[in-house]
Amino acid sequence: MNESSPILLIDSEDRHLSRLQQELSAAGHAVAGARSAKPALEKIAAEQPAAVLMAVSTVDGALLETVSRLRHAVGWMPLVIYSDRFREVTRMRFMEAGADDFVPAEAASQTVTELLCSARHQPGQKPRQKKTVAADPSPAPAREASAMYFKLQGGELSNALQFLCMSSRAGELEISLAGEKKGSLFIDQNTVSHAQFQDLEGIEALTRLLCVEQLEARFFEGRQSPRVTNQRMISQLLIEASVLADEMAANGAETRAAS
Repeated sequence: MNESSPILLIDSEDRHLSRLQQELSAAGHAVAGARSAKPALEKIAAEQPAAVLMAVSTVDGALLETVSRLRHAVGWMPLVIYSDRFREVTRMRFMEAGADDFVPAEAASQTVTELLCSARHQPGQKPRQKKTVAADPSPAPAREASAMYFKLQGGELSNALQFLCMSSRAGELEISLAGEKKGSLFIDQNTVSHAQFQDLEGIEALTRLLCVEQLEARFFEGRQSPRVTNQRMISQLLIEASVLADEMAANGAETRAAS
């Protein structure tokens, strides 16, 4: 890849190709197009693009495998998936498959431009490796540079926790509000082993976090919890937190009515 390498757009719809080509060209990028993954892989081998943008409309096993093949083909170069049907949970699945990000279609050009400017995608950096879960039960070292990023709203924290637990992750999910760290959720043994939020701990802290409308989170594999306050399965824990949230809401309503 060199400075004149194009950004490869994989999209079967002209409306996206036209708009993205205009936006990327205006930002100073050359652009190449492909209608599907097969010719795109051929272009990647021949042209070594600076980055790859691919449109999707659904998600299934075959598509996730395609994303993995693209990641292998492009190495460390940015790989961004975009769609008109954006969902945060789907974003996690694409990132697990190897994408750098999954974004709404209108954010695709800005996202890939930011990735191209990012220090972690400068020439000479080692190719990105797909994350795997170690079979060795000993604690893995923290991998600060490969933190998984989530931007969550409207109850999506519950989905993120289930995703991390179901994929056998172990580490710390740092919670930030308005750019400032406010709490932590520690994942281990396929559940949330400990929660901290402001001056709260345990299920009370988890309940408060689940009620936050908008937050940012970064997951660091290998970080160990300072203590264990829960050994229940994630499904049971989330149900109990939901019940506690309802009780807290009801108590708050009664207090306001009495005042």
